[in-house]
Amino acid sequence: MGPVLFAARSGRLGEPVADDFGFLHHALLSGHIDWLGGGGSPLYWRPLSRQLYYRLLGPLMLSHPLLVALLHAALLAAAGVLLYRALRPAWPAPAAAAAGAFPLLLEADRQLIAWPSCAQDLLALVCGVAALLALSRGRRGVALVWFALALLSKETAIAFVPALALWPAHRRQDGTPALPRDRLVTAAATATVLAVWWLAHEWVSRRAGLLPPPHSAAPGSVPHQLAQGVWALRGVWLDALSVRDPGAATAAWMPWAVLLVLAPTITLAATTALGRARLRAAGPWLAWALAWTGIATLPLAAFMPMWSSHRSVIPAVGLGVALVALLRGSPPVWLGALTGLRLVALLTSPVAPERIAITGSNTEFDFPRLTTLQRLAHQVRGTLVGAHPTLPRGAHLARNQWPRMTLFAFQDPRAFQVWYGDTTLRVVEMKEVQAHPLAPLDAIVEFEPHRTPQVAMISDVALQHVLLAADSLVAHNDEAVLALLADFERLQSDTSCAIFMATGLSVRAAALLELRRDDEAVATLQRVHEYFPQEANVHRLMSEYHRIHGRLLPAILELREQLRLYPQDADAQRALEQLTRQAQARSATLQR
Repeated sequence: MGPVLFAARSGRLGEPVADDFGFLHHALLSGHIDWLGGGGSPLYWRPLSRQLYYRLLGPLMLSHPLLVALLHAALLAAAGVLLYRALRPAWPAPAAAAAGAFPLLLEADRQLIAWPSCAQDLLALVCGVAALLALSRGRRGVALVWFALALLSKETAIAFVPALALWPAHRRQDGTPALPRDRLVTAAATATVLAVWWLAHEWVSRRAGLLPPPHSAAPGSVPHQLAQGVWALRGVWLDALSVRDPGAATAAWMPWAVLLVLAPTITLAATTALGRARLRAAGPWLAWALAWTGIATLPLAAFMPMWSSHRSVIPAVGLGVALVALLRGSPPVWLGALTGLRLVALLTSPVAPERIAITGSNTEFDFPRLTTLQRLAHQVRGTLVGAHPTLPRGAHLARNQWPRMTLFAFQDPRAFQVWYGDTTLRVVEMKEVQAHPLAPLDAIVEFEPHRTPQVAMISDVALQHVLLAADSLVAHNDEAVLALLADFERLQSDTSCAIFMATGLSVRAAALLELRRDDEAVATLQRVHEYFPQEANVHRLMSEYHRIHGRLLPAILELREQLRLYPQDADAQRALEQLTRQAQARSATLQR
């Protein structure tokens, strides 16, 4: 697992984020484990990968998240070894090793080991491959147990029903190949296990009010469903080659390189009897891969256009077996070439950015996007708990200038309640804080897009003064504004809150400008710009300063910059139009 861990070195491996907090909240704070429910989610019944997993590993996620990631890496390695052993009764060691290495060299593995929630896919994969191994050794009863455990981990395991029956390496207890009758018994037994699980799943879902996402009032048209299927298959194929990110170093040439490796086999199959014989020998494996990959991919189609690569790992196993089955009769060098290409693709995967991104895609949930959320959760927890090791019961916590793309990382208020072990803690929106500026707050966290670290703490008293000063500014009580902000910088001694500092100073500058204390106002606005150039009022106030002094061109330029930063600022747009007309009128007068 060294290559995957190396490729994931830029992430916050194992850091709980997003869905994790729902499961952790249920496992650690609910007081009891409801095994007949969603385990902290309104979606699906997965007692093995939710209730049991988070109950056992939840404390470790909070104290030593890297150990959870290493456990995931070990489980992934186990899946590869189990697949290798499952193939050995039918395949030579080089081919079985190449197929076993396939799920271990996926770019999507970075997400699988980094995010605790991916235990659902990982456990289903390990249990499913263990079931194949049991069938390869003639142990149908053991295979059924593993299949049941896979179903209790994630519904994707439904794909294992035909895959188990079609498994070409299926053996009887005496080691001989399974007869058609044996396969029918396996199919019937797995179908029985599936039916029992399905009845239990439906009963639990109805009892707990669970809904499987995504759900819609009516199915789409046939062309739309076909488009969804093609979209999902394409996504799995790109993930299987580790080239989904167009910025990857291998994205442009990797698919062609794989086809080049397959070219000799395809050529032989088309031109020689030996090639056609090899293709016939690969037929059962291709049929098995079609069942495994096809059925495991179907659920992904319903998520269109939202893609998350961790879901493609199970379907990709089938593609790996299919590719190796085609190359199985070729010299081992071709198998080595295929594995080498995929290793290069994994090791050259783009690293996650070191800084927390303030924007991101709503449709692509990849490793860099996951890492951004994990970095944010880690920094927020470290900064918040460092400033407030404990909070009183019923504490109120607020966040300032939070990137909307990252809010779901905290499962409000569950992340904060999990960190403090207090279900009474409440997260208050800034709109509510602005409406009730004197209401007590126990902690205020601010996101800093341009500073390091990117999370800082705001003084609750300083925030009250700024909010009251802003209200006084609206009421044109400028002297009160200056009085309220006289001690602002002393109260907010931690100047790493750049956005908040800029906000308070811009309110002060606006009052100074209204009082015609222009030099002080400009000096204050320069400080605002130093703290946070994108402050919402700095360019508008500078434009007003230039307008008052008759400098129309600088005033217009400031408003244009304001609209570049805030294109929806209607007041700035109206002011710009007015100043533009004035400038045109002045120009016409000068020309006359």
